[in-house]
Amino acid sequence: KPKPKPKPPAFGVLSSGGARAPTKPAEKPKPKTTVVRAPTLGRPDISSASSGGIAGPAGNRNLMPAPPPEPEEPEIGQGHLRDILQEGSFEKYGVGGLDAEFMTIFRRVFASRMVAPDVVRRLGMRHVKGMLLYGPPGTGKTLVAKQLGKLLNAHPPKIVNGPEILQRFVGQSEENMRDLFAPAEKEFKGKGDKSKLHVIIFDEIDAIMKARGSGGAAASVVHDNVVNQLLTKLDGMQSLDNVLVVGITNRRDLLDPAVLRPGRLELQVEVGLPDERGRRQIFNIHTAAMRAGGMLAADVDVDALAATTGNYSGAEIKGLVGAAQSHALARYLAASGNENENENENEN
Repeated sequence: KPKPKPKPPAFGVLSSGGARAPTKPAEKPKPKTTVVRAPTLGRPDISSASSGGIAGPAGNRNLMPAPPPEPEEPEIGQGHLRDILQEGSFEKYGVGGLDAEFMTIFRRVFASRMVAPDVVRRLGMRHVKGMLLYGPPGTGKTLVAKQLGKLLNAHPPKIVNGPEILQRFVGQSEENMRDLFAPAEKEFKGKGDKSKLHVIIFDEIDAIMKARGSGGAAASVVHDNVVNQLLTKLDGMQSLDNVLVVGITNRRDLLDPAVLRPGRLELQVEVGLPDERGRRQIFNIHTAAMRAGGMLAADVDVDALAATTGNYSGAEIKGLVGAAQSHALARYLAASGNENENENENEN
């Protein structure tokens, strides 16, 4: 009578080391009692990252239950905002390497929204309703803009790619711009101070907010009309307390100077490459699920990784971790295939 086949092993992330992946067959697990897990992720070889790979053959195997699901992000309320102010860190909310930038935003954008509207009026304050995030690609500008809405318990943010606004039909581009602000205007008219915040994010805002007169004759008319329409809406926000406009760009120098004056995109924050502490935070964020699931080896040295990845952006560090996972999975599948072949030979 043929022996029953054991269930295929659950995949994990393989640890790096000096030895090759084991070639002799592993011991058979007892059916329906344990799951064979591949070794966990060890320290990647940074020198191979530029060629699209992070090296490291497999180590020894061990037995463990299947990993738990990825942990959910913590909910955010007014109490959490005060905790963040005291801690000065946003790592547990998925933002790494941008503590200083976020604290600047926090003081200028959040503070006036954490107290009663009546207090703000008596102080003669006004909310910051427009900000610009600029810097090199991959540094987390869009991530910061998205998290702002969560931290302020706002409506889900509207993320608009700059070129999507522009249309070839006369008047359509301006109408698209007006439509973005219409829900906020309607809600504020009906609910006043009780309306939730509307966050409108213009990604690649330089595509629609270039200096007026900088395009060709035909394109310049449509482009200038769109710039004028957005400036009008930004000015109109002075009577609305439920709107925050965030512009994102890699080329601040291309923007029309009028959009950067006070009362419009008045808060301008440069989001640069992370320092070593920031890179450590980013590595911790992108390996958190593996750590929670028992898939990260004890010999992973995040401090060493942060020290050897100078001038890496957040996006590049995320790609580095993803490359390690892909290479580990490939090695695991190869080792798993050898086991299946050996198992078939033993059954015959």
